Amino acid sequence: MASYPHLEIEISEFITPTKLQEKLLNILDDEQIRCGINQIIGDRANKYVPMESGALRESMRVDSDAIHWGEGLDYARYQYGGEVYGPNRPITYQGRIVGWYSPAGVKKSPTGRELGVPGMWKGWKFGYKTPGTTHHWIDEMLQNERRAMNIQITAYLKREARKRNK
Repeated sequence: MASYPHLEIEISEFITPTKLQEKLLNILDDEQIRCGINQIIGDRANKYVPMESGALRESMRVDSDAIHWGEGLDYARYQYGGEVYGPNRPITYQGRIVGWYSPAGVKKSPTGRELGVPGMWKGWKFGYKTPGTTHHWIDEMLQNERRAMNIQITAYLKREARKRNK
């Protein structure tokens, strides 16, 4: 059997940015600019956030490093995670299910069931009620709006660069 020498090839490509690209990249160091970009992303994603009372959508807050929903609330993390945790026991009133509770002292754990899937059980209608909403709302927004969002962010950066004469 023939032995072949080990060959390692490294290819690197350097693309010189255009003057405009350079201008836009230069203003990304500014915290206010990053907040503006995160606001655009958050506003686009917010319409995919599950909504019952609207509190989770209203809780959206941006800073220069991230977009936050329901800060400090386990509910937001649970909704984004997209998996039903249990055990869950029905609360009934006059023979109808009106809510759910977990038995005291019992640790909740993942059930393997996807959160938000519509259905009916003993008269209880469950699942996300607002059309187009889902868990992992950032992923859904990117799947549906990435191109339009990128165009909007680029336009925002161009406006800001002109304002700053950069």
